Amino acid sequence: MADDSQRLLLQQALQLYVEEFGQPQTVNKLEGIVGALMAVQQQVEQMVPTAKATQTLAHQVAQEFTSGGVRAALDDLQQTAQASLVQAAHQRWQGLENQARSVLSAYLQTKVTDWSEATSLPLDQLKDTVTTIIPIVADGDVNSAEAHGLIGHISQVFDLPEAIATVISPTHIELAKRVVLALGQRPLETIVESALSTYRDRYEPALETFGVGLIERMVQAATDGRMELDLDLDLDLASETRQVLLQQIAFRANILAASPPASKTAQEIAAEVHQEVQRFRAERAETLGTVNGTTGILSEDGLEISSPWEFTGSRRSDPSES
Repeated sequence: MADDSQRLLLQQALQLYVEEFGQPQTVNKLEGIVGALMAVQQQVEQMVPTAKATQTLAHQVAQEFTSGGVRAALDDLQQTAQASLVQAAHQRWQGLENQARSVLSAYLQTKVTDWSEATSLPLDQLKDTVTTIIPIVADGDVNSAEAHGLIGHISQVFDLPEAIATVISPTHIELAKRVVLALGQRPLETIVESALSTYRDRYEPALETFGVGLIERMVQAATDGRMELDLDLDLDLASETRQVLLQQIAFRANILAASPPASKTAQEIAAEVHQEVQRFRAERAETLGTVNGTTGILSEDGLEISSPWEFTGSRRSDPSES
């Protein structure tokens, strides 16, 4: 839980942000800006709070700010100290938002050929598409407050004619292709997300994040033929499709804390993987002693139990920023 000094620091930084760049259009963006301030601060201080803690603090700070609960006067020294934090957070947010909106435009322009009578998109479809875009443009560098803020804000201010008219770059077209790949795997993704949620609820209630190895094993259990899936799924995943799938699942499960309803298939997958994890722990305990499965173990078979949502590579820069 954040202490009062951290909350006050964020309040002061948010106040300075609004004075410098204006009041955000939406509450979602306001909370997302707080998330960006936290992300920059955490990079400096090397902190890794949980997704829930990040989202809770961002909501609290934004709510107090809009209600007028905190209006601390900033002296020259405080403004100087906060200025770099505010600038970095602004650039970070703008980079993420610009990238996401550009890829959304590219996806819509390349996916749909006849817009003659189109004036809007169903909100659920729009939000799901934006949610899919965020991990692709963030590439592992986004926290829960930023993610929820981006999804809500972009969906709220979305303008279809503007998106159709936007000039898109080859880079954004390539990223849009990954969006198509990801959306094509949504049924499988939902099953694995449900299996992860079931696994934590039944076997590892203290687990805060799902390791990439554990996610990979869940995907394998869902696609290796031992599970009778009553779904029309592409079980022969190409390497790029698998990478996109793992990225999407890790983002939704760890950053958005998605918990789809537990289906029978998800329960079977969770039980199978739990048995494998138990065998792994027993074997490791024989050679190394007691194993704590929630601290991020990585074995040769990839069954690490917990690790941050992180993929290799840095976030792609937005050509429009240069």
